[in-house]
Amino acid sequence: MKLKVHPLFWVFLLMYLALGAFAKIGILLFSLLFHELFHLFLYKKLFQKPVSLTLLPFGGVIETSNPVEFFPGKELLVAAVGPLANLILMFFALGIINNGFFNANVAFLLDFNFIMAVFNFLPVLPLDGGRMLRAVLTRVTNLRIATRIVSNISLVTAFAVVAAGIYGFLFRINGADVVILGVLLIFLASRERVKNSFYFLQNLTYKEKILNEQKILNSKVLTVARNTSLKEVVDKFLPSHYQYVVVLERNQEILGVLSERQIMEGVVKFGLLKPVGELLPK
Repeated sequence: MKLKVHPLFWVFLLMYLALGAFAKIGILLFSLLFHELFHLFLYKKLFQKPVSLTLLPFGGVIETSNPVEFFPGKELLVAAVGPLANLILMFFALGIINNGFFNANVAFLLDFNFIMAVFNFLPVLPLDGGRMLRAVLTRVTNLRIATRIVSNISLVTAFAVVAAGIYGFLFRINGADVVILGVLLIFLASRERVKNSFYFLQNLTYKEKILNEQKILNSKVLTVARNTSLKEVVDKFLPSHYQYVVVLERNQEILGVLSERQIMEGVVKFGLLKPVGELLPK
């Protein structure tokens, strides 16, 4: 597993070092690793594939060779266990306090994990809250549309965090760190919008890989009129199935059958507005 560190992680680390808060650095690192280990443990249990991890100031981003977003139920579970880890540490800190032991470090453990849990529950991709929301939406629509919806929600939420951070900073409610994190969220959400354009091609490549390895894959047949746009066809594709498209003439005569690969090649070559019937051989 490759471990990467986002530049903003070092910024926050240096801030605590400059303040001489060495105990807080230890608590911060322990909380982050505890959070991410929960993700990694469940991911390996469900997929058993190597992963890379990029550490952020309030969590991390797991990049996989086995895209978890193509399996909504599993993505929901993998995303949910991260904030669960923070809740466990919160209850641990509360247990220490209830037993009569309280100091600044225990308070920081409680506060930091509370903030980290709330932060990761925000509906922002690629944070846990965004992944959970996308997993729920993918059960009723396809991955591309679900990612587009959540990406839009992500940007609105990120700008709201920046606005709240600026307000809090001006009135001395919080520090500049909230504004910085909001800007990070805008960057991450914008990157997910760009990646969304390639999800359907990545999904197709992954399905063909599974078919070659396992020799069997669930399929779905769509029946469409010849003047249906490729966008309308692709919007009906499911991430867990290989699609075949039956193209009909107005009199219900079958003109031909296109595979998901042929549809995607048509999208790349002609764009999403091309009528599906024009992909059939003359």
